[in-house]
Amino acid sequence: MCGIAGLLSINKNKSFLTGQIKQMLQSLQHRGPDNEDFFIDENHGLAIGHRRLSILDLSSRGSQPMYSYDKKYLISFNGEIYNHLDLRKNLKIDYNFDQWKSTSDTETLVNYISFYGLNKTLKEIDGMFAISLWDVERKKLILIRDIFGEKPLYFGFGKNIFFFASELNAIIKTNNFNKNINNKGLSSLLEYCYIAAPYSIIKNIYKLGPGESAELSFDQIRNSKNFLNIDSIKKYNWFSIKDLANETNIKNTNISEIKTKIENSVHSRLISDAKLGCFLSGGIDSSLVASIISSYSKEKYETFTIGFEDNEYDESIKAEKIANYLGLKNNKLTLNEKIMRDIVPKLNDIYDEPFADSSQIPTYLLCNFASKFSKVSLSGDGGDELFGGYNRYLYTEKVWNKIKIIPNPIRKNLFKIIYHTPDSLLKFFQLILNKFFLYKQF
Repeated sequence: MCGIAGLLSINKNKSFLTGQIKQMLQSLQHRGPDNEDFFIDENHGLAIGHRRLSILDLSSRGSQPMYSYDKKYLISFNGEIYNHLDLRKNLKIDYNFDQWKSTSDTETLVNYISFYGLNKTLKEIDGMFAISLWDVERKKLILIRDIFGEKPLYFGFGKNIFFFASELNAIIKTNNFNKNINNKGLSSLLEYCYIAAPYSIIKNIYKLGPGESAELSFDQIRNSKNFLNIDSIKKYNWFSIKDLANETNIKNTNISEIKTKIENSVHSRLISDAKLGCFLSGGIDSSLVASIISSYSKEKYETFTIGFEDNEYDESIKAEKIANYLGLKNNKLTLNEKIMRDIVPKLNDIYDEPFADSSQIPTYLLCNFASKFSKVSLSGDGGDELFGGYNRYLYTEKVWNKIKIIPNPIRKNLFKIIYHTPDSLLKFFQLILNKFFLYKQF
């Protein structure tokens, strides 16, 4: 999955910069076991590093950080650009550019930025990514996160120093931060069951939001007389899901178009020089992805399934039947209470921040199991969110159709009453509503 890290500091001493970036990269070793490299610019107090998990172009030619062909940009990025071969065709047509040193999507990305500019590039790339980009001419560090925030990107402020990394721990271990709990992050955890951007669980360390970009220059570090904070950097949204939804004519989209888009989406993610697999739970989402994969090759890909000794939670039998039907080899890991319990003390080391999702334990164990067979695995995550697969979406619509006739001021006061009502009483009313009113309409 790769890991990126870096810093911009008023202390331009090479040994200091080298020591800091090496420490950060060491904590990211598990993200990129195949290679480690970094770049130091003493003149501007810059260090950018990369831990690599080789997926496209397994040779050293695909290593990062990587310069653009004209040395205008230096990039270190975590992710994959699925349409990078199409982007190379554009460069050939528009600029007759064909001076490739590798077959990696990293080289495609940094050269595309150099030719077309960052804004146009972000509009045309299809992928998941956390990008760190050093603009050599403007002396600016640019951080960018993909539209759904699939790839994490943290940043933090110390005394006249700025850090960024794929993981929170990489920043904390530089010993430039006190591990004080951020109360706003804690509040977000309790309200949403996860910590929403821009906050993290640690003070003075933040997350870049989905579809968001940030810029910081060495001059800002050098001229800062006070402690840097989140207001010190220029942030903007290069992508908005709301704008996209408003521009898209969903009503005129038919089933055939959706089918084609899903098939093309899965197919584009099969571009890899490393072995790929697929998570298979037996549900609709992962089964659909597996069925599309099987249409391209039944021998090249394998599926991975979690099973449970407790039959109440075990769906592995369905997954195995689907894999057999599709002609794919299925690999199953069966979990029991002891295996699940033993992993709990390690969760703080596995995950950067607390989040309330019971699937975090089997997800880690499944990923660890699958890594023994392949470097990359596709999954059906996000399908229920995109296509309204949860009952609560139907439930919410039914409720809204009933309460939208109530004037907004009354709704607000009603919400205040509900907010201060004891949970036990709310659960009683919910049972009454479910039994006599709401569920009857499904």
